[in-house]
Amino acid sequence: MKIINKIEIKHIFISSIIIGFLFSFDSFTINTWFKNSILGAMAVIINIIGHKLIANKKGCTSEYRIWNIKRYGFRKQNKLPKKIFKKKINSIPSGIIFPLILSFLSLGGIKALFIGTNNIKEVVYKRVKRKYEKITEVELAVIATIGTLTSLFIALIFQILNFKGFEHFITMNYLIAIYSLIPLENLDGIKILFGSLPIYLFTLILIIASLVLINITSLILTILLAIIIATIITGTYFYKSY
Repeated sequence: MKIINKIEIKHIFISSIIIGFLFSFDSFTINTWFKNSILGAMAVIINIIGHKLIANKKGCTSEYRIWNIKRYGFRKQNKLPKKIFKKKINSIPSGIIFPLILSFLSLGGIKALFIGTNNIKEVVYKRVKRKYEKITEVELAVIATIGTLTSLFIALIFQILNFKGFEHFITMNYLIAIYSLIPLENLDGIKILFGSLPIYLFTLILIIASLVLINITSLILTILLAIIIATIITGTYFYKSY
């Protein structure tokens, strides 16, 4: 498994200062911004590690990048790159623009943590003995799901342990998990949804159930009950569908 490279460090740094700003909006000081940026970096790195570990198992690499989109509409002419005022625009840094706009419009109320994404690529020599040389959509869904659940489980663990000063860190991980399921271009949500609808539905219900149960029961029981609830609802949905 490759360690975090220099380009990823740059994108992690940008992501962390944005997260730090979003969580410092209500009572902004340089000190709170710095503290929340450190916590943001930790949350992002945890999510990255979750992706990298499972990607490596699947014979792939995972690299973190600020979320960019390469189209701004549904028509063909809405695709990038385009020249605007004689300057070529290859992509829109949506992971920077949208969270900041939503934060300002809501006066800090909305902390939209769909800032980064993990780009998955197969490593040919690692997939020689596998059934499929190219990574499948289901494999992409699994990798994205594990990354999302890594953030969720870290949040659950820290909430149960109740470490002082880590309240924002817990919220950051919850929000990364939740926003990861939004099915927008290049985000984990679109990979999971189009890769496997059952996995998407199971993950969505698991997160919702965990958020509810963690406040009324233990960590282990929360995870077990959330898995049972997600399994029953997902199974029932597809049983009735077919």
